[in-house]
Amino acid sequence: MQTPQFWYSKKNSLLSFLFYPISKLIYFFGKNRFKNKQGYQGSTPIICIGNATTGGTGKTPTAILIAQIAMENNLKPAFLTRGYKGTITEFTQVHSGNNSKHTGDEALLLANHASTYICRNRIDGANKIHQLNLYDIIITDDGLQNHPDLVKNFAVLVVDNQRGFGNKYLIPAGPLREPIHTAIKKSHIIFIIANNSEPLDIPDECEKSSKPIICARKTPLTHGIELEGENVIVFSGLGNNQQFFESVKNTGANILEAIEFPDHSNYHDRIIQRLINKAQSEAALLITTEKDMIKINPKFYPFIIPFLIHLDISDDDKELLRQKIFDIVYAKKKA
Repeated sequence: MQTPQFWYSKKNSLLSFLFYPISKLIYFFGKNRFKNKQGYQGSTPIICIGNATTGGTGKTPTAILIAQIAMENNLKPAFLTRGYKGTITEFTQVHSGNNSKHTGDEALLLANHASTYICRNRIDGANKIHQLNLYDIIITDDGLQNHPDLVKNFAVLVVDNQRGFGNKYLIPAGPLREPIHTAIKKSHIIFIIANNSEPLDIPDECEKSSKPIICARKTPLTHGIELEGENVIVFSGLGNNQQFFESVKNTGANILEAIEFPDHSNYHDRIIQRLINKAQSEAALLITTEKDMIKINPKFYPFIIPFLIHLDISDDDKELLRQKIFDIVYAKKKA
């Protein structure tokens, strides 16, 4: 599904007005779907990475950053994901050699950085990871609107600097999964993710809250290939393709064509071969994201450049995160 343009329009939309009653109903039933269900019973602390809006905001790179900080401090994290768009339904550990059609793209990407488990029921998954007795923390990469017992230790609200909260209406009238104030209230810290060169545009609701705000800057990693002045063709299937295209443009590359696919798209060999042929005919570099790359047949890897995104934060913010992680780990051990 492509993101409706009116969700992020600054002008009031008739569609938002028409969809408003439906959005209230969807939110009401969604909010009550976990009533009277048993929660997480383990003692391994859980860090929840989530957002208030649908689509890509940077949850996965944020989860990876937090896992890296934990590992740098001799803690062992495990990722827990539902394996969205994959076929696996039972509790399963993901390995880097798995097929993304089975695991989903995000799970396979996370598995390149730390131990990763899939379970469609997050509560069951968290309990089973705890029972393994191997990990100091469990990081869920998208669970802010799910069972409240999964966000009681440490919750991170991720916000895209460019899009913010859009028109501030609930789905389908707007991009919000829940009201802004409830997302902020249940979060312990707010991550604003911005491109390297763009000015910060922190939403008023975040600035007025008492929650700490961290600005994470996206730094591209292209394996030493200098893109400035190069002709490139870019393609991706993300929740926010334009954000990726903007990141490539900020390197100084000359984008001849930017091709959008729906979020979590799988790529048939014929599609990739056509893209390679197109790039070669125009003497251009073909670039995609790390998340898209893992869904492409490895035989095509020599012809495509993966555009990796690393999040940079200040030393003070890194220390703040390190302290938050240690606080929840050792608070649990004392309990």
